[in-house]
Amino acid sequence: MSTVSQMDREICHKASRYSVRVAEEMSKRSSLISDVDDVVPSFERDEIIPFLGDLLGKGGFNNVYELDRIELSTTSPNPAVERLRNRLANSREKLAVKFLCEEAMNNADEFCNGAADLLMEAKYLSALARHPHPGLIQLYGVCAEGAGGFSTGLKGGYFLVIDRLYDTLDRRIDVWREVRRRRSKDISSTTNRKLLKALYFQRVMVAYDIAQALKHLHKLQIVFRDLKPDNVGFGYNNCVKLFDFGLAKELDPYQKLDNGLYKMSGGTGSRRFSKCMYLQISVFLLLCLIFRSFPNSQLTIISLNFMAYPQWPLKYLSLNRTV
Repeated sequence: MSTVSQMDREICHKASRYSVRVAEEMSKRSSLISDVDDVVPSFERDEIIPFLGDLLGKGGFNNVYELDRIELSTTSPNPAVERLRNRLANSREKLAVKFLCEEAMNNADEFCNGAADLLMEAKYLSALARHPHPGLIQLYGVCAEGAGGFSTGLKGGYFLVIDRLYDTLDRRIDVWREVRRRRSKDISSTTNRKLLKALYFQRVMVAYDIAQALKHLHKLQIVFRDLKPDNVGFGYNNCVKLFDFGLAKELDPYQKLDNGLYKMSGGTGSRRFSKCMYLQISVFLLLCLIFRSFPNSQLTIISLNFMAYPQWPLKYLSLNRTV
């Protein structure tokens, strides 16, 4: 069944062709991106989409659903890939599925842009599978039809199988703020003081984990370009995971300027966070959000120390610090 009734077939084909063209152009001089199929297994649509669970999240172009199970109906000619497919199908690990939402597919421009972003995300996550980091979301599978899946106009015509996340930083910041508001009413309480110190340490460690994930990307010459609390999640073991790599870009040496900067497209990412290109700026911005309930003077000290000393939270943090 088509996601959009009476969908213009030409629009679907246009989105498919456009996504391939963009991916080819961005991969042309890449030293990192290669064929997705070399790294992650592929699945047919009817092995994944009929077994979707709850809707977990909605973005500008995509929806993310919990994946209840995988039921294999085909066999890969590659024994190594088939072993991966069977391992995932028999695993109890919680996974999620990401694909274009109906609203995006109803608009020709959004369909094309969303398709290109999702295909590029698959390529970057596939490349990162060769350079894993615990702070980055993992790609477990892709649509067997490739970009041709967009041309079908079906729900989940092209999809990614990824980690299932359980919380996001924007929601957690709200929880932290509310806990601090309640516990600060009686600062004389030993229990409240201990809880506030633990909360302070937790926020520092989340900021540290984000910085380490960004540092890993930057070593690979990848700029995330969409860093914001909405794109920082938490896995089943409460570990930090950066996700949504649709706007990520590998730095092109041919676009490097004489001053050491790179010529890149503007207007990328969410307006409030769009200038967050460098590790120091990224960390500072996330610190401002994570610690925004702290007085400005203390926030400044925390931020400057964090940027000057990447190991600062572990080497310099005192749990006896006044909060």
